[in-house]
Amino acid sequence: MSLNLYDRIKELSHTVGTGNIRLDGAAKGFSAFGDRYAYNDLVYYAVTDGTSYEVGSGQYIQSGGINYITRYPFNSTNSNNLVNFPNGVKEIYATYPGKYSVFTASGISSFKEPKSSGIAFWGSKHILDYSENILFDKNNTYIGINKSNPTSAIDIGGPNTYSRIKVSGIQLGPSGLSFQNTNSYSGGQQLEPFMRNVLNDITGVDAVFSLSGLVDQIFVFNKQNAGLVFAGPPSGCGSPPCQPNYPSFRALTSEDMPDLSDLYLDKLSYTDNDYLKISTFTTFSIGSGAIGSPSNSNKGVLFFAEDTNNLYISDGIVWKSGQFI
Repeated sequence: MSLNLYDRIKELSHTVGTGNIRLDGAAKGFSAFGDRYAYNDLVYYAVTDGTSYEVGSGQYIQSGGINYITRYPFNSTNSNNLVNFPNGVKEIYATYPGKYSVFTASGISSFKEPKSSGIAFWGSKHILDYSENILFDKNNTYIGINKSNPTSAIDIGGPNTYSRIKVSGIQLGPSGLSFQNTNSYSGGQQLEPFMRNVLNDITGVDAVFSLSGLVDQIFVFNKQNAGLVFAGPPSGCGSPPCQPNYPSFRALTSEDMPDLSDLYLDKLSYTDNDYLKISTFTTFSIGSGAIGSPSNSNKGVLFFAEDTNNLYISDGIVWKSGQFI
């Protein structure tokens, strides 16, 4: 099904009433509809009996071996409705109705003459207008706006204040990309083709990490001096307790060490009855005092004699000693 316009198509008809227009043959000096149109093609028609008229759209059809034009009027002498034609001869012909016509109007007012590769736009209800500032490059499928030789799919020339693109809340202009503030996104401006990662100097992230690459930025660790650990604020702040703070690479302090007294070894079992015992004596003589002479019962016992500044240990036979300065 197609809609085409052909010249000098006109037939006579003797149709009565508001039904389809029966085609009774070409008028003298004209062609019949069937010379140009195929059955079921769409047509714009005009029909008149010399007194009343009707203009509309319809189809060229055949029924029972007879050709007809169906009728859907949009302009007529009957308030734009179907005309109830009386007896007599009517003329029906293919037409180009003014209501749906499209034409150029160069030379009239500000309308311009179309040129090759130009893009047409509606200057009014029926008139196609033209602007030399909009160009279509057919060979490369490029559109140039204010650009006579586009080099990309859409190429916009002119100053930055003009060459802006706004699509679905994203605006590209001289100050970068502007993202619209929505319920899902906070919006804002992006001055580069991408938003660079930033290392924060308030929290000390810049002391730990560095960024490598330009577009493909990669987080890498900064080199640190030996003996440093990555930890929070040092312990031992006293009362009140230390406040939370950002971690950093720093040296350990003694206060950082946990209290492991519950894990300290205060006895070592050799047998069920033998233990490592540590004692201190103000005055001690070998073979006397609470420890007594070396024997299997005090084997492994360790003690410190303050008067001689000696540390003793029993091997079950003798007390072996060493002096501490």
